[in-house]
Parts: sequence; structure tokens; C-alpha cells
Amino acid sequence: MAVVYIPQEPRKRDAKSGQWVTAFDLSPAKKFGDLKVLLPHGSLPIDIEPMSQNLKESLKDFSDDDYMLAIGNPTAMVLSAIIASQNNDGKLKMLYWDSKIKDYISVAFNV
Repeated sequence: MAVVYIPQEPRKRDAKSGQWVTAFDLSPAKKFGDLKVLLPHGSLPIDIEPMSQNLKESLKDFSDDDYMLAIGNPTAMVLSAIIASQNNDGKLKMLYWDSKIKDYISVAFNV
């Protein structure tokens, strides 16, 4: 089964409760595969080497069937996309939200 990798969990603080809650409904992306969050919500470390190693392990099985969801911290998105494409002979499919059609669109890259 295909996997939709989410570089970083999108969270926001609820105005009423003060609790961290899911920022977006990502369920429309489930039609592309199972959702898998790579990094928790929060700021990224200045030293990204440990995070990079974590992403390399999490993305080791990235394949032609899988997708990267363009969401989260820009550094996490870029690093995740680089590692995923390296693990898949330079090929990567990304999903991005189109607010006009209210759905995800897939874009394929071969770098």
C-alpha cells in the first residue's frame, strides 16, 4: 500500500482550551495512501544531523508508490523531499493542497 509521508505534524493552539490540536484535516490525502508523520510538531533543532538521521531511517522504504505531502516546517519539507528522492533514484511525488478545488494535487519530479 502507498504511503503519504507528512514531513512535520501540523498543529495549532486552540484559542479556547489552549491545547495543541491538529491544524488541518489531512483526511483527503488518505485516498493516495496511509498517512505517516515523520517529525512531531515543534521547532527544529539548530543541529539537524540527528533529525536527518531520523528521516533517513523513516524514509528508507520510500518508493514510486509513495507521496510526500507539502506541509510543515520548510526545512523539514525540503530535507524530507531530498532524502525520499535519493532513496528512489531521484523520483518523488508530492501532494499539495489546491484551495480552488479543495483537494490535493499530485506533482511528480525526477531530479
